[in-house]
Amino acid sequence: MLQSNSKSQGTQEGYRGYMKEETVFWAGMNPNLEFRYAGVAPEPIQTWDEASRKYVDPIVGYRYPVVQEAKGDGAKVFRQNPVMVRVDGAPVNLSFGDLITFSGMLGYRNKSYKYSFQAESVQKVK
Repeated sequence: MLQSNSKSQGTQEGYRGYMKEETVFWAGMNPNLEFRYAGVAPEPIQTWDEASRKYVDPIVGYRYPVVQEAKGDGAKVFRQNPVMVRVDGAPVNLSFGDLITFSGMLGYRNKSYKYSFQAESVQKVK
């Protein structure tokens, strides 16, 4: 039986409709462990106005470049390239190398193996 595209899961639940926690694990990260901040300042995300076909002034969130160090068998340390995690809301004051944690981190992978990550909030580890 066919379903209407206007009632897709993504439009009913927002980004939670298509982003899943297991995708973060598939990307080789553990959302429950600490991440290391790998940027100078969070990248602002502006609102897109479809009518004028440009970005408008209100900032809706920030992207944080992060890496996670994972130890494998034989105490071998694996390092990854930085990934961007989107967090809606006000920015957190971070310095390069700070340890941070995300709550509610979810991920999405498209057909060409490109990942997108989003979290509900970011906290600096003391």
